[in-house]
Amino acid sequence: MSVPKQIFFFIFSQFLFLGFLTSEVNIKGGWVDSPHISLDGKKLYFMYTPWDGIAMMQGKLVKTGPVPKGHHRSEFSDDSDIYVSHLGPKNAWGPWQNLLFNDIRPDHSGMPTNNGFIYVKSETDAHHDLEIYQVFFNSKTNKGSLKPQRLPAPINSKFDEDNPFLSRDSRTLIFESNRPKGQGGYDLYLCHKPSKGQWSSPKPFPANINTKANESQAFLSANGKELYFNRDRPEQGDTRIFYARSIGRNKWSTPIMLELGHPLVGEASLTADGKFLYFLKVNPANTRPSIMFCQRENGKWSKAKPVD
Repeated sequence: MSVPKQIFFFIFSQFLFLGFLTSEVNIKGGWVDSPHISLDGKKLYFMYTPWDGIAMMQGKLVKTGPVPKGHHRSEFSDDSDIYVSHLGPKNAWGPWQNLLFNDIRPDHSGMPTNNGFIYVKSETDAHHDLEIYQVFFNSKTNKGSLKPQRLPAPINSKFDEDNPFLSRDSRTLIFESNRPKGQGGYDLYLCHKPSKGQWSSPKPFPANINTKANESQAFLSANGKELYFNRDRPEQGDTRIFYARSIGRNKWSTPIMLELGHPLVGEASLTADGKFLYFLKVNPANTRPSIMFCQRENGKWSKAKPVD
């Protein structure tokens, strides 16, 4: 897609959109993934591809979902775009809106920032050469650029960088990578940026967070005190969401597994008040994904429900 480098654009709840598909987030076909709830709880971001995600992981191409109007047909099999749905007056999620910085390469694993959007693009295909990109705009002046900007080295490398999380002040970045010298598989890394300056070199999270298993899809609460992340459990054959509290600069309490009632869960995000948790569940019986949410009541999470 070709767009001017600098443009005026209308902001619909701070983001451009293209096309409409449905107000049902958890549709029966295709694959929804990478949910992220906005801090105010009124916008739900997620990626969608008409291809079946489990089949792609198995090296198979099985198209099970519709191709929405405005969806970018990838030169790769993934065909993934990032969408947003807005919460309506009756607490019902509205029609999907395609974010206009999506292009023919797979776009996924993103979140809004205070000056744009940060997300991941696949450089060669759906499962390799993942790199972190940003687009920038000013919501006060309605000026910005839709040209994706690749984050510099050593954040991006010749290995995979995926699932970025950027703090509210845009000065703390967390992501996962399979670069060498980690604990094993994918590990979580942390970078800091001063108000004026460049990003620091990525540092791995301590050994009580990173393990020989895969750690991924980190989320830091709005107050910076709660870390949520995925951890694969090879012996149990599942993936769970873990939680740890900050006890110092890049020091964390022993992670505790959240009991969410499902064996295959991940990609947690919270509203700013910490009351609502959104995540992805994959049903082991039919390998279908669903975006779920639950509410924190008296320090405990309620039974999770699908968003629609």
